[in-house]
Amino acid sequence: MKNFLILIALLVCNFCDAIQSKQLQKSQIDSFITQSINKHKIPGASLIIVRGDSILYSNGFGFSNIKDNVKMSPSETLVRCGSVSKSFTATAIMILVETGMLNLRAPITDYLTDKELKDFGLMDKKITLHQLLTHSAGFDERLFGSHVKNESEWKTLSEYFKKYPIVFRSEPGQILNYNDQGIAMAGYVVEKVSGMPFYDFVEKKIFSPLKMSNSSFNPILRDDIKKKLSKSYFYDGSFIPYDYDYILPYPAAGLISTVSDMGEFLKAHLAGGRGILSPEFIDEMHSQKFTNHPKLRGWCYGFAEWKENNKRLIFKDGQATGFNSRLMMLPSEKWGFYLVWNRSIFNKGGGINEANKLKSELSSFLIDLYFPASRHKKSEKPLADIKPNDFILEGRYSDMGLGNQNWSKILSLGLQIRVLKENEDNYDISGTKYVRTDKLELQYNSGSNFYAGFTSDNSNKAKYLHFGTGSHERVSFFDNITFQLIILLLFHSSFLVVIVLSFFAVIKRKSKNYLILGLGSTLMFLGLPLLLLGFFTIDFQELYKGATLSMIISSWLPFIGAVLIIFSSRYLIKMKEKKWLLRLSLFNVAFIIYLMYWNFPII
Repeated sequence: MKNFLILIALLVCNFCDAIQSKQLQKSQIDSFITQSINKHKIPGASLIIVRGDSILYSNGFGFSNIKDNVKMSPSETLVRCGSVSKSFTATAIMILVETGMLNLRAPITDYLTDKELKDFGLMDKKITLHQLLTHSAGFDERLFGSHVKNESEWKTLSEYFKKYPIVFRSEPGQILNYNDQGIAMAGYVVEKVSGMPFYDFVEKKIFSPLKMSNSSFNPILRDDIKKKLSKSYFYDGSFIPYDYDYILPYPAAGLISTVSDMGEFLKAHLAGGRGILSPEFIDEMHSQKFTNHPKLRGWCYGFAEWKENNKRLIFKDGQATGFNSRLMMLPSEKWGFYLVWNRSIFNKGGGINEANKLKSELSSFLIDLYFPASRHKKSEKPLADIKPNDFILEGRYSDMGLGNQNWSKILSLGLQIRVLKENEDNYDISGTKYVRTDKLELQYNSGSNFYAGFTSDNSNKAKYLHFGTGSHERVSFFDNITFQLIILLLFHSSFLVVIVLSFFAVIKRKSKNYLILGLGSTLMFLGLPLLLLGFFTIDFQELYKGATLSMIISSWLPFIGAVLIIFSSRYLIKMKEKKWLLRLSLFNVAFIIYLMYWNFPII
């Protein structure tokens, strides 16, 4: 009897300790997030943490609507989940795979008609669902213009791909290059095979079984969703609310949900599928499926890999018109969390602001709190057998994330990364020091496990540079930003010479055609600077809806100027004086060919 009472007392003590520990963790998390949103000027945030089939933590902070003083609530506030949507699209694909309706390794030509393949730009390539889900299909990205302002402008997936056919940036299966187009195409395959719109399939096969009653992929919002949808904000000294917009490749970024509903999705992935998928298929989704380099984080089906505190985690970040989120899981411990906040991470002109730090800071805090361990790995020694000219890594590489399909191509100039070789073993990547540890591998020289990997194209030069799951492509001499600045300087100096000399010719009361010549050269001189000024003074998020009217007008100015120069030249060519000025003006018209290379004017 005495032993039994002692056992009961120990159990009660352990139970009380567990409650106190949970209360302490909740207090620590509350304090951390409250301080973080104040420090990073974030109006509102919400977090849920689950383990297996249980909720460890759930809370909201700040405001979902500043004007109306509405608090952020995990169960009541709806938010836009951005690219976390991709995890749901991958889950939808796997549901159809498990039922035998899809084959991950079969070409998608098995599921689309010849007309669709032709309309969508897919006739000449064989791609698979495996490649679509791992971002290795070779698709180029199309970010700007992927959102529309009005419901009347929204298009079905079929209409979207007809208007914007797929453009290939690399060969299928060659590299991992993250983009929305591939996941949207996977969503279209779901439509074709299931015979229903993608948003209806997800509602029937994922939301309903998991009782996610406040979730939707349908871009046309129900009234009850509109009422509970949080505002999102751009911060520029004060909080400016965004208007709701419509995402065209919506299987990639169109999910709307609550944090509590997202907890149910986490439970499904951490507690054996909960009826939507078998445990075997859940495990299949969570395993690595593609990586650009063995030392780099890879891609699973719907998730990317992450390593911290000697633990392998998987995660997916999201961003959609001022909303930002992170879903992260540690499958081995059946633990995960979902975080969302409602301030844009972009500054005017595309810079990333301090709000972006919340996801990395909170991730590290939670992993330290629940799974503390040493993070650092001993640095590897440089390879001694690499010859100085054995394999060329140095050069400039351009971020492939913006895509080359429209006017965003020129913005990639500002995102070029320079790899410099300092000596046989040491490299500099845009100011950060690395040591070479393999033929196609550099390691951050702090001794951490952060690597830069490279992919070749069967030459002695690396073609692609990779960090994590992102890719950069080696640029040609012509596309090198230094050479491009020289070209721009030469053209604009030439424009200026013609403007000044035309002005003096007008003063001397010579032909009025000099006035037209000067006006045309002025328009050519102003077009690109005004366009870039428009870009650097706008909220980057707004460009997802396409270029502004001022940017469109600016892009056309050089073309109008070229017409004026050619028009005036018809008369000036008959005059004997200032032939060299005319020749210089006609040379300036070649600037139009240069602009067309960068996909201008904006149409």
